[in-house]
Amino acid sequence: MAEEQSSDRLVTEMFDKDTNKRLQVGTALLAYLNEEENSVHDFDDLDRLIAGLVTWINSSHPKICTNGIEILEMVCLVLGEKSKAYLNSVLPALRERLGDARQPVREAALVCIQ
Repeated sequence: MAEEQSSDRLVTEMFDKDTNKRLQVGTALLAYLNEEENSVHDFDDLDRLIAGLVTWINSSHPKICTNGIEILEMVCLVLGEKSKAYLNSVLPALRERLGDARQPVREAALVCIQ
């Protein structure tokens, strides 16, 4: 139960307007999903998680954008075929990042799409 509260708290904090807070949440989400005992399936509201990631991908801040892309890639790998349900919301954002002025953002988007 504590894991669910933690995952839900992270999703709620994704929508904070403070850049430093979003950077911290990005690091925490990456760490959370990299732990073997945690899973994307711990999140009660995957739609909200995906919506937050799309917001991050659309961010003008390069680190927030790349964090969003990396986390989205991890989520899609775990969801497998179920991730197809989110293609309409994530592909336009990723496609836009392919033309980003910053190379790390372009590369992260390309890797995620592949």
